[in-house]
Amino acid sequence: MADNFCVEFEKNRTDFAALTQDYPDGITETVDTWLRDLRRNFREVFKDAKTTLATGVLGLFATRSGREGNGAAKGLALAGGPKSKSDRIAIIGGGPAGVHMAYALSKAGFTNITIFEKSDRVGGKSHSVEQEDGMVQEMGTCYLSPDYSEIKQLMSHYKCDEQAKVIGRTVWDPDHKSSTGLDFQEWLCDAIRGACKSDSSNLMITVRLLKECVHYIQNHHDLFGRYEGFLMAEPPASVLGTLDCSIAEYLDRIGCCSLKPIFTLAYTLQGYGYLETTPALYGLLWVTPKLLVGLVEQLKVRSNLPPPHQEAGTHERSITILLEGWGKLWTSIIEDESLGIECRLNVDIAKPIIRDDDGICITYHTRRRVQDGTTMTSLAEVEKFDFLVVAAPMQNILPLLDHREDEQRLFSGLRPATFVTTLCNYSPTKDTNEAAIDSWLDNVAVKRPPFSVWSARDSHHVRHVAGKLKNVKRPDLHGSMVVYQYADLDCATVDAEGEAAAAFKAHFAKHTPNGSELQIVNIEYRNVWSYFPRHSQRALCDGILWRLLERQGEYKTWYTGACTCFESINAITGYNHMLVDTWIDQMPKDTAV
Repeated sequence: MADNFCVEFEKNRTDFAALTQDYPDGITETVDTWLRDLRRNFREVFKDAKTTLATGVLGLFATRSGREGNGAAKGLALAGGPKSKSDRIAIIGGGPAGVHMAYALSKAGFTNITIFEKSDRVGGKSHSVEQEDGMVQEMGTCYLSPDYSEIKQLMSHYKCDEQAKVIGRTVWDPDHKSSTGLDFQEWLCDAIRGACKSDSSNLMITVRLLKECVHYIQNHHDLFGRYEGFLMAEPPASVLGTLDCSIAEYLDRIGCCSLKPIFTLAYTLQGYGYLETTPALYGLLWVTPKLLVGLVEQLKVRSNLPPPHQEAGTHERSITILLEGWGKLWTSIIEDESLGIECRLNVDIAKPIIRDDDGICITYHTRRRVQDGTTMTSLAEVEKFDFLVVAAPMQNILPLLDHREDEQRLFSGLRPATFVTTLCNYSPTKDTNEAAIDSWLDNVAVKRPPFSVWSARDSHHVRHVAGKLKNVKRPDLHGSMVVYQYADLDCATVDAEGEAAAAFKAHFAKHTPNGSELQIVNIEYRNVWSYFPRHSQRALCDGILWRLLERQGEYKTWYTGACTCFESINAITGYNHMLVDTWIDQMPKDTAV
């Protein structure tokens, strides 16, 4: 039976390779490594299974490649855009969406671009705080993922791409009375067993996980085909109708319950929403086949299988942090004189923005600090533009736009959550053998109280392990960490800062990442973010993401940012390029100069 299995195993390797052939960047190599290792360990697999694997493990490789599909940009026609490259373009919002849109427009040849930003800095949720010792801490955008190819090129161009790999995560689980916490892979295997109601060995958990990865990829391809870009072409109504459920319900429906802990890590822990309450389409948009296989590779589920080979010192398939911070990228773009972008900070829009046949009329005040520390506000200023790009949260901007009924319908159903980040110092410092991230994953559950503490990242520790502390004077007496809290509530409707502070204090009075020794010394900074405004389940199934895309350019307005697709740098920059590139192709050639 073992010999027959090995023959079938090799035969089905080709089917899986065909499934992943359009996803380069090491995926096929990863799959080959898994297959070789599984075959090498075949006798153990067979012993643990105690049944014929022809109906188990073999089923995972007998897959088909799925139909071809298109990204949303294929055949897209916008309702409008700037009429010429000399048009005056106003961008409301200086976060990543607004700054990158200004960059993309400038690179496409548009020469008259002005950003209006409410705060005193650009970057929005990319908020990098430099401590007194020179350490840069990320209070918002944090990690750089393997598929951020365009962002990596920008970072290289602006010389802010020095990175450190994030190594290790300790899970503090109240069900395990350990003073040192759980190794993350140990937690993951236990979580998969719990999700699947199984008591299988770690090796068989690995086999099951790989099988369900293949099944998820196949389902993803069957729904959407293969496509370029973050947003796929609009699926048929029959397909969207099958997604009228939560992420958790969808994974159960397709028989992929072992992927729930993976989604908890890759989706929920990023602040995107609970699996039990978030529409399935959002999960499928984020966890693509490429991302899923990359995640499984990096998780290295403990199964006595060696991890896929990777050259020492490379970050191509790793999650990393930027040593100089994400904020430097957006500041560097604004300061690049060759782009000709004008940016105005500390701006308040004073009246509704008027959009009519004469163009765009913006009335605003500018705030500035004076010597005694008080803030003075300028008299109202009025400027005319030819085209408007809204790159700020739509729930904040809608009251500042002249009223359009259909525009209100598109965006009035958005519902944001709240993500809180707290920079604090603690004592004593971590040992170099400890993990860079501590997580309380029992708190990452829909039934837990709002603003529960989810995780804490020690960037000093990341730098130290990576040997990147040469420019940082790390104090010997304490370490520093950024703590993450989440509430599925709109921060405008609650005392988010007060509730988060109380939950933070209560948490660390009971739980410490270093046993009973760790003490919070002080809090340096706290950010309360209105995070990822999501459309309703009904709206998504009615195709609202594509209805919005069709309306881009009406009323001399484009919309960009999380409300158009997803709260992710990769999604936002891809969406910006889709709009700009499509409009460049669409502009009459005699007016495109």
